[in-house]
Amino acid sequence: ITAWRTAASELSEPIDADTTELLETALNLERGLRTETEKAISDIEFVRQATRSLTTSDGAAWSEAFDHIERLSIFGLSSISAPYADFVHSIVATTPVDVHIYFRRATGEYLSDRMPALLDVSGPGSVVFE
Repeated sequence: ITAWRTAASELSEPIDADTTELLETALNLERGLRTETEKAISDIEFVRQATRSLTTSDGAAWSEAFDHIERLSIFGLSSISAPYADFVHSIVATTPVDVHIYFRRATGEYLSDRMPALLDVSGPGSVVFE
């Protein structure tokens, strides 16, 4: 959000105002949807809710749903978004499940190097607004 606002402020008129308005409209829509429903408003929000549930229940939510699962394997990733990295973080931090991630050859080395930083977050599953 900060990067968008910074970039928009450096644009020429009236593009700067239009760009800022697009961001504010999206943020207001997101806030409105969050206040109007308890259901996930997107697939990503569903992953965030699951992450928060795992974290707040200290893994009990996973045990209740998947008590027989001992290993989670994720194959063929060429990237991993913050919500999914947070989900993996919560599984690793709150359950005894072994997590194995297999990246694609082209991006695997880079992502392998980045994974520790992606998993080192406080408040996994949180949504950041000002």
